[in-house]
Amino acid sequence: MRCMPFQNNKRGALMKKTLSVIFLFAFAVAAHAGEVDNAMKELSAKIIASYRKLPDAKRQKFVAVMDFQNRSMLAVRNNLGVAFSEILAQYLLRYRGELRIIERKQIESIIREKELKMTGIAEGGDASSYGEVLGADLLLIGSVFDAAGEVRVNVRVVETGKSEVLLNESVTVDRRAFVKTAKRYVKVTHTVSAGYMYQTIDDYLVNTFYAMYTYNFFYGLALNFQVFYGYSDDQTMQFTYKDDMGTYKMAFDKKFEQIGFSILFSKSLDLIWGFNLTPYAGPLLINYMEKSKLMDLRKLGSAGAPDTVYNFEPISIFSSYSIFGIKAGIILEYRISLAYKLFVGTEYQYFPEYKIDNSAYWRDVADAKQGTISWRDTIKLTGYSITAGAAYSF
Repeated sequence: MRCMPFQNNKRGALMKKTLSVIFLFAFAVAAHAGEVDNAMKELSAKIIASYRKLPDAKRQKFVAVMDFQNRSMLAVRNNLGVAFSEILAQYLLRYRGELRIIERKQIESIIREKELKMTGIAEGGDASSYGEVLGADLLLIGSVFDAAGEVRVNVRVVETGKSEVLLNESVTVDRRAFVKTAKRYVKVTHTVSAGYMYQTIDDYLVNTFYAMYTYNFFYGLALNFQVFYGYSDDQTMQFTYKDDMGTYKMAFDKKFEQIGFSILFSKSLDLIWGFNLTPYAGPLLINYMEKSKLMDLRKLGSAGAPDTVYNFEPISIFSSYSIFGIKAGIILEYRISLAYKLFVGTEYQYFPEYKIDNSAYWRDVADAKQGTISWRDTIKLTGYSITAGAAYSF
């Protein structure tokens, strides 16, 4: 009983340390998120201050927030330029009494319709023609890049009438916090991918090609629909069976093809340097098509007698079965850009053993002997695989 207070004190101290770590982590996350918010508020205030200096500032002006240019690999992979434009437009809506923000979707529609190029306007050139097409009095343009763990955004406010730069400002925020914030504004909904899979199934080596459509929900969760086709190498299999006449031994050349469909649930986890780790799992259905040839048939001799070998033309046997299974795997993705990525991974698929009864009719070409043989085969499709491919998101 005397030890109990001491144990309780130790447990209490451990709990306090654990809660302290959790609190510090939550505080750090909140601090970074607050840093982005404060930077955007400060920038918005500077933009509205530059606008108020105009002689006719009392007249409500139309403002077009253009797509900011991505100037680094991190910015390209996460499309930070577009994300920053979306965020900035949202913050400027707080000044809707003084500015009229042209909807971003409307800007994108006009740019596509007029086939305008963004490279020139990113540097502030030809602002008057863009302002005329978009119906904007002010253009907000700039670029995004990262360095030393931070994201830096260069922002310019250009008056379209005179192509005059009213404000040239830079904003610097924590890289990790800004990337997380950006992902809430730039959502990738659809992904199509294609890949190759090298499988080891039972004694077979299987080459499989597949295509997949992915619907991305939120927080990295996704639903995947995959179709695939695979074919195995040739294998020589031997079977032994008995009947009232004796014991027989058969040799087959076997191979198979598979066409299948699977529904997979996945969760993408952000790593560093543009890499993601995505585990997945789900059910699959395959149509298993086996092609085999009976190449050798002999009756085993008893008590030291030689085997009786039958001479016949190879007998082709085809069978097809639909089989349900499950699979799970993990892939490592590298984002070349927000739209394109490459991936490699490994996978395990499980199927229950499927037993089938086969039979074949044979006829000896030498002495006109003939008969029907029957045997039981087992389909084993459980195995491992490695995979690689590419994906496009839109």
